[in-house]
Amino acid sequence: MHLEADINAEATCDLDPIKGPIDPLIFVENFTIEEGLTSYEFNVSITIPDDIDSGDYHCSYSVTDTTGWQSITSIDIKIVD
Repeated sequence: MHLEADINAEATCDLDPIKGPIDPLIFVENFTIEEGLTSYEFNVSITIPDDIDSGDYHCSYSVTDTTGWQSITSIDIKIVD
């Protein structure tokens, strides 16, 4: 199947200036899940310090089973001043 189209779109948006990290939040933690479960729900609370850089953060979560199969999900958050 092929779709051919002539699309013209104009848009303007205000972007925050690009900045380098000064004091970013970096959080890495590993958890062990007991064996034999067929499902597991986790709830992790993360305290966000007051002195980290504001801006866009990407949070990624992954689970790997004993055979090496992996599932990954992620969410983007914005830290504001």
